[in-house]
Amino acid sequence: MKTKDLPVLKQKVLDILPITQAEMWKTLGIPNRDGSTLVTLMLKENLISRTKQDKSFLLEKINGNGSIKEDRRKTDEEL
Repeated sequence: MKTKDLPVLKQKVLDILPITQAEMWKTLGIPNRDGSTLVTLMLKENLISRTKQDKSFLLEKINGNGSIKEDRRKTDEEL
């Protein structure tokens, strides 16, 4: 996974949420390792939440926004 692809991949994830982590990998067609890295980054940026569900993890939007730009704008306003 290349750094330049991150914003596009993040937006794709936000567009398909809520979804299980395993289904996200299949839907986006990315390897598990890259998918896990992407999820970890999005968790650190507070874009998504992850909860254990049966044998997988359910990914959901934290604030309901569907746009990374909206998330960044909110952060700027809070400062």
